[in-house]
Amino acid sequence: RRSASAVLPYVVAVTPEQGIPADYRLQIKVNEFQPVYAAGSTAAPLLKANFDFTLVRLPTDQIVTSFTLSK
Repeated sequence: RRSASAVLPYVVAVTPEQGIPADYRLQIKVNEFQPVYAAGSTAAPLLKANFDFTLVRLPTDQIVTSFTLSK
C-alpha cells in the first residue's frame, strides 16, 4: 500500500481524524462511467467517463471554480 504523499508529493493529504481544518472541499460528481466495447467483446474495453469537479472555499461555501472532464 502506497501513501498519497509518495504518489503525489506536491499534494498535502490529511484525514478528518488528524484534526486539521480544511480550507477547501473538492466535490466530484460522476455523471457517466461505463465500458465501451468498440473493438469487440474479446478486446479490452475503453472507458467512457464524465465528471463534474467543484472546488468550494470553506467555511463560506463559496465556489472557487468548477469544470467538467470527459474522456
